[in-house]
Amino acid sequence: MSNAPRSLQIEVTNRCNFDCVMCMRRTWRSEKYGLLDPKLFSKIVNEVSTALERLALYGFGEPLLHPDLPLFIKEYRRVFGDSTHILVVTNGSLATSELVEKLFSSGLNELVFSVDSGDLIKLSSIRVGSSQYPLLHNLAEAVKVARKRGGKVSVAAILMRENLRELLDLLNEVVKLGIDELTISHLITYTSTLADQTLYSLSSEYPVKLVEKIGLEEWEKISHYAFIEVLRRQSHLEPEIGWQAIYSKIYEEAIRRGYSLNTANIKYALERKTILEETSRTLAEARSRAIEMGLTINLPEVYADANRRSCPYIDGDYVYVRYDGLVAPCMDLAYEHPLFVNNHYKIIRRVIFGDLWRERLRDIWMKPKYITFRSIRREFSKNVPWCPDCNLSTLNCWYINENGFDCYGNEVGCSECVYSTGLAKCII
Repeated sequence: MSNAPRSLQIEVTNRCNFDCVMCMRRTWRSEKYGLLDPKLFSKIVNEVSTALERLALYGFGEPLLHPDLPLFIKEYRRVFGDSTHILVVTNGSLATSELVEKLFSSGLNELVFSVDSGDLIKLSSIRVGSSQYPLLHNLAEAVKVARKRGGKVSVAAILMRENLRELLDLLNEVVKLGIDELTISHLITYTSTLADQTLYSLSSEYPVKLVEKIGLEEWEKISHYAFIEVLRRQSHLEPEIGWQAIYSKIYEEAIRRGYSLNTANIKYALERKTILEETSRTLAEARSRAIEMGLTINLPEVYADANRRSCPYIDGDYVYVRYDGLVAPCMDLAYEHPLFVNNHYKIIRRVIFGDLWRERLRDIWMKPKYITFRSIRREFSKNVPWCPDCNLSTLNCWYINENGFDCYGNEVGCSECVYSTGLAKCII
């Protein structure tokens, strides 16, 4: 295990000039807003022992609002040279040619624009506040500057019902502009109002396909009569023989493969089969076109897979630093917020391991609780349960109301983290 972080994500500000419909910031009620103090940035740079692999300079805010962003990049380069990949994710509103030139000439490697549609009307309904800015013009000009400076411009988009049918048009626009890479991420819902916009199933594909093959009505019948059979046995009544055996055979095969069977969530996935299939076809077409056009494209799956979960922050030995110096293990755990996931609300409590104004970076990294947190998640699928495949998660299990613990006994529950499935992408 590394004795120091290999990469950092530093939130230069949590202020923003947009009010995007899917943003966590909409749920904040008492959070303070501010800019990263240049003294804190210098302290962090001084405490990094060797050159980082990656440095992401953004968080819950628009990083180009910070007037010292080019100076931050230049300061890091002056100390550690060119080996670190430095990236910034922006909404594009302030990315004028002049500022983009400053960023790349200071040592920026990659500028990622958050653009969900090439249709400006559609984009303005998603990225509220964007209509007053020449976003696509800024994007096109940024590509020119990046080429001249040997840098890279990428695009990241959030996929939802509202823009699914514009995805292929966005891909064509990206290629036309000469952009290097496109990343598509599914929507995270912090409130129930956007739940119908999601285009994925949190149920693993194997349980859904298994029940679909059996027939949903038949599976519900088997489950019902198996339950009745158990009750009759416990009541010393003559049971109907056979239902429990049928149920057990099916269920045990799923368990052998590493899955559980949550009938309510499987039913929900089957009810949404049409839109899930349309999403699969659209993503497949996007992948095919990208290959033909020579575009690097990162696409999510449509189904979660309980057996294929991981955390990019853990795998990359990343640390997330808030603008105020508080250290979190990832972006999602940096601030307290509600989450609407797996058809229920939960509270995500913030997880803070230290304060860089008072502690050294390496000392925070080596705290026993932080080491344990990372160690457990290095084998994510083995050590962290996946609630959406569990029947108890739809029966008001006490572990789903907040992220304090999970049913494996882990302090801090990541058992409904959509990012861990790869359905939502971490741009780091």
